[in-house]
Amino acid sequence: MKPIKKIAGDILLLLYALQRKRGSLDAEIISFDRDMNSKAELEKSELGKKLLKVAAESITDVYNAMRYLEEGCFISFKESNDNMTYYFFNLRVTKSGIDIVEGIERGEKERKEFHITFNIKLADNVNLESLIKNEVGSFIKGLLI
Repeated sequence: MKPIKKIAGDILLLLYALQRKRGSLDAEIISFDRDMNSKAELEKSELGKKLLKVAAESITDVYNAMRYLEEGCFISFKESNDNMTYYFFNLRVTKSGIDIVEGIERGEKERKEFHITFNIKLADNVNLESLIKNEVGSFIKGLLI
């Protein structure tokens, strides 16, 4: 079982790469069935499908990772709920999210902070492009077009 922190780190890298490529994630809406038993809601969007793959098909892990990132101020989103579904929209990687991701190239202290926060071990010579490619490269294909 992958830790929530690791899933959250991979999701942050995926969202960061998308935001860099597109400039905005405003068009993305992800939805969760309230009882977390059905993937149908999350699979309504291409991003939702990729998030499920990052989380080894666990709806609850995607939901908990998104909450972890929101509570850590790494991402922001608006939320709407009804009796059956949670909707997250207007997704955005925040300044804090950008700082922690891009900080991995600054030095040992920043790499250590990233590792502690997301349980992702980084090599001393890691750069942003290689980190994204190694962690979530296969999930990004098809989303960046």
